Amino acid sequence: MRSPAVPSAVLLYGIIFLFAGTYFSKVPWQRAYTVALYLSVSVWSATVVFQRFGRHRSSFNRIDLLFSIFLLAILLSSAINWWDGTAEYFKMMPVFILVPYALGRVMLGKDGYLLRNILIGMGILLLPLIFTEYLRVLQYGLPYSNSPNPTLFGLGHGVMLSGVLLSATFLSLTSALLSPDDTRSPLGMSSPSGRLISYVTLAVIIVTMGWIAPRGSVVAAIPAVASLFMLSPKSASKQKRQILLVIALALAIATAHTLLRKESTEFYSAILNPPVLDENTTGKALVSSTGTKQMMSILGNEACETIVDSVSDRWVHYRQALALFLSKPIFGAGANQYGAYACTGPGSFPHSTVLQVFAELGASVGLVYCILVWKTFRVLLRSRERISELAAESLWAWFASFFLMQFLFAQLSGNYFLSAGMYYFFGIAANALDQDAGAVRGSRPCTSW
Repeated sequence: MRSPAVPSAVLLYGIIFLFAGTYFSKVPWQRAYTVALYLSVSVWSATVVFQRFGRHRSSFNRIDLLFSIFLLAILLSSAINWWDGTAEYFKMMPVFILVPYALGRVMLGKDGYLLRNILIGMGILLLPLIFTEYLRVLQYGLPYSNSPNPTLFGLGHGVMLSGVLLSATFLSLTSALLSPDDTRSPLGMSSPSGRLISYVTLAVIIVTMGWIAPRGSVVAAIPAVASLFMLSPKSASKQKRQILLVIALALAIATAHTLLRKESTEFYSAILNPPVLDENTTGKALVSSTGTKQMMSILGNEACETIVDSVSDRWVHYRQALALFLSKPIFGAGANQYGAYACTGPGSFPHSTVLQVFAELGASVGLVYCILVWKTFRVLLRSRERISELAAESLWAWFASFFLMQFLFAQLSGNYFLSAGMYYFFGIAANALDQDAGAVRGSRPCTSW
């Protein structure tokens, strides 16, 4: 419990189990539950972080500087463009920006292995909960019921949260299977029966993701797993072939299952043929809760009328954010001001952190954010290259691929006020720079991987 890996996992993915617990207990959801969870995790995290900083030497480095500049830019822009909606985000910023960054900043090597194992365990724990829902909806037309995608645990975003965790589990389990040191992996992977169980689990995760259809998580997971294969040690070539075979078989099952249902096929095919780009599509105008049309897009009323599903909604968001940036390229429209120029209204965001930063904070801050992302990825890759131990090399390959997945998902559903996964990896990279600096000075590094 003293490891930052445990509160990190709870902070990033624990909310889905709280949703599931209240759902199956038939307890009405209260906002107080969310507050209690994240407040508890914040206090827990603060204890762990202060304990670690008291034991290990840290120095202010380039990533710390870039992160500080970016955070100060958000605070300054928010203060200049203040409104009630920004106040709500301010309440969450310590939990979703500062806490994850601080946790990443004190991660040690043993914490990395622990985090990977915890994510595998959390995904496996989630599978029977999803399967229970599978049986429940079976009686009235699985898995779609008056909705383009299934509702998990009584929540529309239950699918997204489940998909994000399952993607992390998929990547983590693949990494553990590729690692040459099976003793640091769960499920007894060092034995033939343990590896067989792991492969079956991997297949079940893929099939489950195909059923619940978390499209954003799937799109982010594919290149992340591909990068993991490229970055993993060459000595794992046999494991790579075995994993690819398991993935191919699982995808065949998931695809066949999808093709059997018209709704599923249409749901996935929308990614390849977004309605907003189809000239023959006659869309519905976006309607607010008051029954009036929300026509406030910087693109004009016609853009709002093309929104018919989540895919077309994303395309409109991206185009609006780009248009807003081009109209205010230097300093942007102001933090949390994108919604004033969007079909979805005040408080909304373009579902892409890069586009949101450029649209709201301008190129002056957007370039800082892009450099921060690039520096983080480069540090993770360089740390992998400098490690001599194969197990540690595999762990850093997982970190780099995991960060890539976080970044890609942030471009599909992200909001820079709430992108805890991104800030967590910024912190990990800043900590890795400390290690490099300690090695260059010839002193004992402040962290041990």
